Amino acid sequence: MTDNNSGQTEREIAQKVQMQFRFYAISLIFTLLALSVQTANFGHSKLEIMYELLSWSFLLASGLSGLWYIEGEPVFRVKLAYQSEYSQHVTHIKALQLQGEDTSYILQTGADEKLNDRLASYESALKLLNSKISELNEVAGRKYNFSKYCFIAGIILLFLSRSSAAIASLFGCTLL
Repeated sequence: MTDNNSGQTEREIAQKVQMQFRFYAISLIFTLLALSVQTANFGHSKLEIMYELLSWSFLLASGLSGLWYIEGEPVFRVKLAYQSEYSQHVTHIKALQLQGEDTSYILQTGADEKLNDRLASYESALKLLNSKISELNEVAGRKYNFSKYCFIAGIILLFLSRSSAAIASLFGCTLL
């Protein structure tokens, strides 16, 4: 299915929106970190100071791990492109074999090569690529989750650092 306006597939649009969201999230994290550092007001209680410093640590960890996550995206996409290319070669070779062919002229080497050898080479490369893609996907998932949970913890701690005195005063308490 294509978008009538730009000719992009729904998958391409989804990938574009996903990348935009990732950049927005990273920008938001670093903006919140910068604002919280600039507006910090120390001197009330040790608990508020601890919450504030912890929130900065979690927001920084979230932002850096988010950048690390984004850094790996091009490598992952290149591996997916090779996987698609090699899969097409495997399909083409199998089609030639069904037509009764057993050799094919290879332009890169300038010689005929047995289709079975060529097929085995591509299937071997695909097996390695699939393994690497799975590994990269797993690592990316861990990076993303780490970034997400650090962001949530940072926001909660920032909220606590800025509101704990007010909440405590509602109940007639004072903070340490």
